[in-house]
Amino acid sequence: MPSDERVTLILTTEADSDSARALASALVDRRVAACVTMSTVQSTYRWEGEIVDTTEVQLVLKTSPDTVAAAIAAIEALHSYEVPEIVVLDTRASRAYATWVGDVVSP
Repeated sequence: MPSDERVTLILTTEADSDSARALASALVDRRVAACVTMSTVQSTYRWEGEIVDTTEVQLVLKTSPDTVAAAIAAIEALHSYEVPEIVVLDTRASRAYATWVGDVVSP
């Protein structure tokens, strides 16, 4: 598959919908994400020696492979968590969608 059909997804979570919307808007505004999809999820994890079971908002950022480093830096700078989840998934997309993503995150 040609390289222009690559898209990178970055997963992160925020504590609530207001924080998630603020982060999503900032990432799209900075052109490090073409689109951010948000879903409410139930999360269970260990933090500071305790097991936490809570509702969070999962964000799925769509970006280009060339923009991953800038997207990660922006998440680290803007995120409300001390240790934000940042999971990067390289994947393929339709040519039209991958082209759109690349065009949107290009300066």
